Amino acid sequence: MGSRYFVGYRVGGEAADYYAKTAEDLAARFGVRDLSKYIPPHFTLKAPFETDNVALFKEELAALAAKERATPFTLQGFDAHSGGSVYLAVARNSAFQRQAEKLVHALFPFGERERTLRLPFMPHVSVARHLSDEEKAKVLSYLGSFPGPRLDLSFDGMTLFAHDGARWNAEETFTFQ
Repeated sequence: MGSRYFVGYRVGGEAADYYAKTAEDLAARFGVRDLSKYIPPHFTLKAPFETDNVALFKEELAALAAKERATPFTLQGFDAHSGGSVYLAVARNSAFQRQAEKLVHALFPFGERERTLRLPFMPHVSVARHLSDEEKAKVLSYLGSFPGPRLDLSFDGMTLFAHDGARWNAEETFTFQ
């Protein structure tokens, strides 16, 4: 078996700081896993897969990135999936959505496809995962008790993340032109 990877947009700057503080606070307050210790803030463009030929995939990522231009987007407020994740939500933005979905489609065929491609694509930045319905309700209630964030970002590249056996790490970023 090859090494394990996924592709995402790596959240940086003020938004990354906000993510870390929120994940740490939720871990301390509710006893949930502190995601900031295991995975950098991101939204996923290609779910985890294994490959023995990451060099070929990096060539594909570089070629895709060379065709793209940065698109602004905003993380605004919190929401949750029925599966037990609470996340920073991406505000509606049709140009960003089209670009992200185009890249999701382009990346899907490479490597193992452990999951099916589900559309519409719903980018989000998880701050807590694997919560019971009760935990999720408590976390959302707590997060709703103070003003939610509004964090303006630029979708300006894709990052290849690699798993080292304990956590996910950014391996290489492919910046849009």
